Amino acid sequence: MGYHVAQKEPAVTALAIHLPDSTSHHQYTRPGASVLSSLHRYFLRPTGTFTLDGILRHFDSLTYAEYFSIFRLAAIDENKIRSPGYFLEQPNNLNSPRRHVIFRSSVRVHLSRIQSIRPSQGELFYLRSILQARACRSFLDARTVDGILYNSYQDAANAMGLFDDHNEAIYAILEGVQSLRTPRQLRVLLVHLLVNDCVPSPVALWETFHQELSRDYTLQNGDSLELGLNLALDELSRLLEEYGKQLSDYGLPEAQIQTAEVTHELQRWSAISQELEERANNMIALFKREQCEIYTHILAAVMTRQPLAVFVDGKAGRGKTAMITALCDKLRSFGEVVIATATSAFAAQLYPGGRTTHSTFKVRSPI
Repeated sequence: MGYHVAQKEPAVTALAIHLPDSTSHHQYTRPGASVLSSLHRYFLRPTGTFTLDGILRHFDSLTYAEYFSIFRLAAIDENKIRSPGYFLEQPNNLNSPRRHVIFRSSVRVHLSRIQSIRPSQGELFYLRSILQARACRSFLDARTVDGILYNSYQDAANAMGLFDDHNEAIYAILEGVQSLRTPRQLRVLLVHLLVNDCVPSPVALWETFHQELSRDYTLQNGDSLELGLNLALDELSRLLEEYGKQLSDYGLPEAQIQTAEVTHELQRWSAISQELEERANNMIALFKREQCEIYTHILAAVMTRQPLAVFVDGKAGRGKTAMITALCDKLRSFGEVVIATATSAFAAQLYPGGRTTHSTFKVRSPI
């Protein structure tokens, strides 16, 4: 019997993870029902082989998540023993009834994932990492690598090469991203990694995952990555304060907190950045040589952060307003703050977002 990809929305099962001496994940229900966790049941999976999509596979090769994605458990039906697609668990020493192991329905894809564990939870975190990486038959088997029984799951995980080259932090964050954790959850995870000295290179980790860590703030602010990064760093700073730490302790950049006015400008234009760039490009295509030279000179100075004061003069109709408008649109599409001012309200209206010089710089008219 095979297991086939279905067309319906997949179902998802959260799998328990616990250490050998824990009883908090035992399932106590009605009399005669299972008193074993899903992890215990995984260790009791059948021996031998089964056929999956025409391929012969071994029960011993299945990881924890694979096992419960392919099979479901049910009370033993005496009429189904030895029927195709029905397998028996191994006996257990807790007097818990054995279960039938049955292929899941081919009508719907079933996904299984081990519940998330923070690195600060120590041995439980390493046990989870081992169970994700390979098949195990017992808690002792999880601590055994190449025939050597290690004293801890951390030692076993290291022996397996799961955290070679001090990549533990990258592995944890990457797993969070791949399992669709929210950016807020990723930031909390990063803080736990930092305060528990699990990150040998915090700056490199931030540079690798800064977009994922700030995606919610970026989306909330019209796809402005600059705003998103600063707000994410600001939250990280506040979370670290709870542990008596700060961003500078780890060499991370400080949040550049903007004034309300700057934030307003960035939010105002970032939502239409693509439209602004297209509009600027269309205008530039119509420029004459002199307009292009002035535009390119000013744009280059802004983008390289070079100070520049330019006075542009010309007769009416020579394209001064069009050139300035194109500059404003292009720079705003890059996330730059641009304030176009004019001495009169009528002139200020010629530019998108234009203001009077008096209101912008709080200049008082002479008495």
